[in-house]
Amino acid sequence: MRKRNVIITAGLIMAFGAGTALVSFGGANQIIRVEDGTRQVAAAESGQAAESTEAAEDTAAAGNTAAEESLQPQLQPMRMWGTITETGEDQFSFNSQTTNGYQGDVVIHIDPEQTLILDCVTGMPAGQDQIVNGNAVTVYAGPVMTMSLPPQMTASVVFVNIPADGSIPLYATVASDLEDNGQGGYTLTTVDGHTITVPADCSITPYLTRQMVTLQDLTQGRKCLIWLDADGAAERIILFNS
Repeated sequence: MRKRNVIITAGLIMAFGAGTALVSFGGANQIIRVEDGTRQVAAAESGQAAESTEAAEDTAAAGNTAAEESLQPQLQPMRMWGTITETGEDQFSFNSQTTNGYQGDVVIHIDPEQTLILDCVTGMPAGQDQIVNGNAVTVYAGPVMTMSLPPQMTASVVFVNIPADGSIPLYATVASDLEDNGQGGYTLTTVDGHTITVPADCSITPYLTRQMVTLQDLTQGRKCLIWLDADGAAERIILFNS
């Protein structure tokens, strides 16, 4: 039987790894893990997990750390795409057609202070007037999704002006410093699991500044846009300020 996992916190739902959910009731968080028919409950407070179990066997103390570590890497915005169906002030709805992800109507909220609305081709800022009914859109949002119908999320990035070939940059956070791949280029790993070849002559520019940046500025924790070529290698990068 396929295991499905959710996180509910103050009326919000978030997907995590297999067999795991985080639930918040009245300020008390619990991690619920279902494995092999056994339901285990872990208290989680301030990022620390103190686990108890309803199973017959005691759970090893090491499970606390494992539960925390398995959750943390998942806290990244979800990438979704589809067609815009309705627009409003600081929000819009679209029909998500995301492969291996949520499909159906989603309401996306735009935080004027945090959400980036970007032209998909140039990577430069675009206005909310570019979010038009019937147009294609790609969104990085969440990872929290409300339990309402349709679900609602706040966007980190909204890509508009999607080209006909559907080429859309990745919005990525660098997981570790660049590694020399021994072939005249580098290997870039992102926190959401992408491993990307970066040629030594790959174009890299700063976002909205005149700073001088190089590939060596792709250090752990930096956020960037990455356009990929037909082979999946980076051909252009825009680096956000640290």
